[in-house]
Amino acid sequence: MVMIGVVVVLLSATTKVNSHPVAVVAVVVGIIVFGIFSVVVPRLVERPLDCSDDRVLAGTYRTRFFLRIAFAEAAALVGFVGFILSNNGWMYALGAGFAAVGYYRAVPSAAHLAEDQRVLSQAACVRSLVASLASLPPPSRSSRRRGIEP
Repeated sequence: MVMIGVVVVLLSATTKVNSHPVAVVAVVVGIIVFGIFSVVVPRLVERPLDCSDDRVLAGTYRTRFFLRIAFAEAAALVGFVGFILSNNGWMYALGAGFAAVGYYRAVPSAAHLAEDQRVLSQAACVRSLVASLASLPPPSRSSRRRGIEP
């Protein structure tokens, strides 16, 4: 996000395009709607963590993590499109703000992991999420080249 932000600053400093006020309002509304969408939709489409075994638990956590990151990045990209359409750098900042909220929600902080563990415990799961994540080995070199999980 920061690197794209640098590009936005450089482009907005070197390019002067006057945009129509109505178009700017439409783009801002689009960014806000998509930004809210990018924060709310992952909550609606996420499946609960599967506690059937350690490997599955870690896998469902990883899937949820990347889903959240994908939606967060999409908000920043829509902000960048808003910048391209209007040449207003703050439009990227608006999209990046929504992305930052999504990134915060996705970060595997101690508090977020503790909350996930609490939800698992309420669902009668006795497995440790942190232990499951720590015990999962990284993919082997050959499986990474082929795109296969171990």
